[in-house]
Amino acid sequence: MTKYIYIHGLNSSKNSSKYKILKKRFDMMLLLEWDKQTNIDSKIDAIIKDINPSDKLILIGDSTGGNFACQLRNKLNNLNIYSKLVLFNPLLNIESLSIDIMPNEILKYIKPITEIKDALLIISNNDNIVDNKDLKRFEKTTNIIRVNDTHKLKTLEKYIELISDYSEKIVL
Repeated sequence: MTKYIYIHGLNSSKNSSKYKILKKRFDMMLLLEWDKQTNIDSKIDAIIKDINPSDKLILIGDSTGGNFACQLRNKLNNLNIYSKLVLFNPLLNIESLSIDIMPNEILKYIKPITEIKDALLIISNNDNIVDNKDLKRFEKTTNIIRVNDTHKLKTLEKYIELISDYSEKIVL
């Protein structure tokens, strides 16, 4: 069974248009919902407990949720649980923020992501929140799609089939 886990970005929730679009397309869509009071490490550990190692896992992270999705994947890798990663305009390190919007309560959970392999990154050319110009270092190990959009990725529906096709290419 393919299980999708979506981790939204800062100031988002289960009511976001991205989550609704993803949930509509992918049956087994779980949500790791968080806010600035959430202990992110505990949330990640809790979701790991609900994972069946035989499931095909697709981790989808948006912005700050992209950082958390990478952290989740690293923990899964340490448990020898394979997953694929889909990131929308990910915040890979705090220095990538173009504006100062990150609450102190969340800063302690942002970890620098220095390596990404076997992933699909959808990056907006007109992102005014996260500067992802340095992603070229991941081009040999990831599939990076640059799109003409903003940080909010209003055109996500255009890429649902691309995400689906990428998800189906899982080898356990």
